[in-house]
Amino acid sequence: MIKLHFNIALLKAAALATAKHDINICLNGVYVNLVDLSLQASNRHIAFISKPESLSLTEGERKGGFILSNELIKQILSVKINKNIPEERTLYLEFDPDSQQISAIIKSMTLKNQAVQERFPSIANVYVITPLLLQSDGNIQVCYYTPYLKILDNMLKALSIIPTIGADKGVRLHFGENKTIAEFPDNIAQLVIMGMQDNETPNNWQYQLTK
Repeated sequence: MIKLHFNIALLKAAALATAKHDINICLNGVYVNLVDLSLQASNRHIAFISKPESLSLTEGERKGGFILSNELIKQILSVKINKNIPEERTLYLEFDPDSQQISAIIKSMTLKNQAVQERFPSIANVYVITPLLLQSDGNIQVCYYTPYLKILDNMLKALSIIPTIGADKGVRLHFGENKTIAEFPDNIAQLVIMGMQDNETPNNWQYQLTK
């Protein structure tokens, strides 16, 4: 049995980056990475990665991971909580590798569903900001799909219930040739946003699957 817990704000933010009806069903949910204890999500055009060790593992091995379906996430986030009460903003997850069943406990309520039966793409490498991005001279021009910029703002609002962040802090942007990495306060998470092609369609990634 795998048991872990974390601030529900991370799930709320990650959910904004998931695909909704992608043919690759692994993208229609949030990946719980048990190796580096982070949440990951992508809709091919943006990728959310929470800071390694942002999840607290209390039982089980740091090996592999599992995917929370959008359906389960919707149920979890529909539970009304008092963000000022630490216990209410803590989400507890239990995962049975044999049955692939996930139990989510929030505010003394238990919600159950099966894990998404697909392997999640390997996107953890984008968490590391490359020297190329840091050495931007300010003259790089990239066109971005504006709804993804709105998602960035919504993610910051979702994460603002974490005491160390607050709603008044901004987001640091690291510009690259065709993508930007948005770093949230305290580096609690990052959002990678792909630029747009000349035909005004958002670029996407072709990820390798996690092993």
